Amino acid sequence: MTNTMTSSPAHMRIAEQLRERIASGAWAPGARLPAERMLATQLGVSRMTVRQALAALQLEGRISRRTGRSGGTFVAEELPEVELSSMRGFMGQLSETGHDVTSEVVTACLQPASADAATALGLDTGAEVARVHRLRLVDGTPVLVEDSCFPAALVPGMLEYDLTGSLYAILADAFGQAAVSKTEALTTEVVGSADGKLLQIGAAQTVLRLTRTSFTEAGTPIEYSADTLRTDRLRITVSTPSHS
Repeated sequence: MTNTMTSSPAHMRIAEQLRERIASGAWAPGARLPAERMLATQLGVSRMTVRQALAALQLEGRISRRTGRSGGTFVAEELPEVELSSMRGFMGQLSETGHDVTSEVVTACLQPASADAATALGLDTGAEVARVHRLRLVDGTPVLVEDSCFPAALVPGMLEYDLTGSLYAILADAFGQAAVSKTEALTTEVVGSADGKLLQIGAAQTVLRLTRTSFTEAGTPIEYSADTLRTDRLRITVSTPSHS
């Protein structure tokens, strides 16, 4: 029988070795890892293999990378957890557990719906939507870029409200359009320059892309959002509801 470990790609084997060092406490939370060249020499592999292994660990939230004079690769601190399936949203969950959650509005305007937004919201391409583009910070650190669109006809005057708080509360309280369910798709990608600048991370960093459509109790699509999340600052969990 073929040994799974030895038949797996080299970067996966190296990633597992690095995970073991972190789990054993050999590298404590906040510790700086050796440079890629040194790790490659220690482990007897190429720098590219080490780089791929580190990218996998970064995506898992086990390490973080910083740029600048004090930059490098560090073992991630214990990350706050958020539940993906909860309608409370990431920021609501973090606020409930004592974190300081703030928002900065990047853009708030009426504009024609993109093809993706129109499809998700059941609108004609070019129909008007209220777009709210925000940067969300946790304990002062930029963590999430939200880019949400709402059918303008269902939320007249929405942009006149305070958009730094819960948008779902505005939908429910001001317009009677409570979001009660959602569908989400997750992909990973290298952060774009605009989101990277807002999130204060390097251009090569991998981020999580969440595309969400939220629905009212009547099944009406009320929000389409394409969000960008730093995986080095939050740990995402998914719960499956029990069935009796």
